[in-house]
Amino acid sequence: MVKIMPKVLADEQRIGLSSDYDRNLFTLDPRIVDTILGTFIKMFSDEMVYKGVRIVNWDPKAKTTLADIDTERVERDTELVYIRYH
Repeated sequence: MVKIMPKVLADEQRIGLSSDYDRNLFTLDPRIVDTILGTFIKMFSDEMVYKGVRIVNWDPKAKTTLADIDTERVERDTELVYIRYH
């Protein structure tokens, strides 16, 4: 992940993401990993973390997933594609 960080940061800046790039930290940075883990454990204890099978909202133009709140549902006939992973 560390090797691709410059590309990730460049992409974020290119799309206009507003961030303090001088204080950017990777999630597994040793300086903050205890805080990240503690936050996850607290969220898990508060039942805010779950695992489920669900459809994601894929944006083919942005090449990323979108939150439900960022999408509008439009019904249309399309092909159903199955992908088999090995």
